[in-house]
Amino acid sequence: MNNRNLFSVEVRAAIFIAVLFLALSGSLLSGGIHEDGPAFRDPGNEEASRFNTTAKTVLAPAYPYLAEEIVDRFGIRDKPGIGIDIGGGPGDLVLELSRLTPGFSWIDADLNPFFARYLFQGALDRECPGRVSFIQADVHKLPFRSEYADVIVSRGSLQQWGDREKAFAEIYRVLKPGGKAFIGRGFSENMPLEVVKRIREKQGGGPVYNPADTARELEGIMKKLSISNFEIFRPRMDQRQVTYGVWVVFSRPGK
Repeated sequence: MNNRNLFSVEVRAAIFIAVLFLALSGSLLSGGIHEDGPAFRDPGNEEASRFNTTAKTVLAPAYPYLAEEIVDRFGIRDKPGIGIDIGGGPGDLVLELSRLTPGFSWIDADLNPFFARYLFQGALDRECPGRVSFIQADVHKLPFRSEYADVIVSRGSLQQWGDREKAFAEIYRVLKPGGKAFIGRGFSENMPLEVVKRIREKQGGGPVYNPADTARELEGIMKKLSISNFEIFRPRMDQRQVTYGVWVVFSRPGK
């Protein structure tokens, strides 16, 4: 192992231990009680708690199917690399991807730092703490060097990006030559209709939006950014009972 790789491993291990200690102790991320005052509360903490509950219940069936589709589509099951989940929240997709790609290191990049405790607790439960990490990040200004990641994914955060063109420009910048991205909202092609129906029922019908409009917007962004190698797809359009969502897959040309 060269010095650069050794430094990277040591730094990542130190960061993991420090953040994990803070997360599990509750002193920073869970509103611990102080002797001289009431429990600390932060709206980001409460938001993270609520979405973690949703991810572990209503949306829980979605992540294994989506991870399978991403891994099979990109052929990364037995390959090494670096992956990033933009807006990964409590890390449920990252953990599923890590399970399927033992050679990858996965980063959960989310604007809300209170999600870190859930990712690391999940990593401990699944015995993969050395292959996942968390970083607070804004998709409009990603804290990664150019040409850093082999794979970038995102499910369900697209609709929250204020400037989608800038966000996609950042994602493209961070991709390595030959790197691939899988971005969108909804569910994967391989997810059974009955499972999607159950989730939509629990969501009260699901979010209201026009997938066709989103698809046109994504196509326009790809063209504005001169990203030529892309595909926009809407899974299972034959199933009129539910909306499966809309996704864009694109890659950066290799050197």
